[in-house]
Amino acid sequence: MDGSEKQSQRVDDQVVPSEEQDEQVIVIGWQALLIPLVILTIAGGYYAGRMLRGDAATAQAPTSVEGNLAGSGEGASLQLDAPAVAEAPVVITIDPNQLGFDDSVAQPLPPSNHPLVGRPAPTFTMNRLDTGEALPLESLRGQTVMINFWATWCPPCRYEMPWLQSVYEKYGDSFELLAVDAGEKVTPDQVTARVQQFVDRMGLSFPVLMGDNTYLVQRDFGVYGLPATFIIDAEGNVVDHHGGM
Repeated sequence: MDGSEKQSQRVDDQVVPSEEQDEQVIVIGWQALLIPLVILTIAGGYYAGRMLRGDAATAQAPTSVEGNLAGSGEGASLQLDAPAVAEAPVVITIDPNQLGFDDSVAQPLPPSNHPLVGRPAPTFTMNRLDTGEALPLESLRGQTVMINFWATWCPPCRYEMPWLQSVYEKYGDSFELLAVDAGEKVTPDQVTARVQQFVDRMGLSFPVLMGDNTYLVQRDFGVYGLPATFIIDAEGNVVDHHGGM
């Protein structure tokens, strides 16, 4: 790798900062499924189904959502299996290209077997990087929340940040995105500056949370690898989890 390649990685016409010891990043395309999952979590599956496909209008709202991508290209569809409260499965046809993603890298997203799925999310209070104010997770009850555990030294974490920012810009009025810093490989007095430098360089506008110095929040969420993403519904329950990019 020459000097110019060490300075940056290009991702969808955006420049992503890189560390000298970066490992190769492999894209598996799970992001193409997360937007509709967030939308369906917000709307309970019912109104999103009516909006995206008219023949789903008769389905009742599911209490949880599981999705798998079937096929690829323009015929790709997200099969959502609702529990018994739904009269029929809701099938939503989605063209991944309309979401701005390359469907050639999309792969089926297996159901999460994380033990927190279907259970109340652990509570925590962390400080916002931008204001220093404490933000209790409980204060967001009534909203759909996406929690992303990440760090600046993690290549896949850095790679997906432009995508998270674009999702937040498009759908931030409908859900809250929290990026929890999972710890930095610098001395304690350098942590805030390191994270702030990355946030400024990437132009991130969603809340970045700091202060999990003893890894209690990561332990409570069962996070043992980065990145890790959780979706929490308006009632405070974990409805999905994805480990990795």
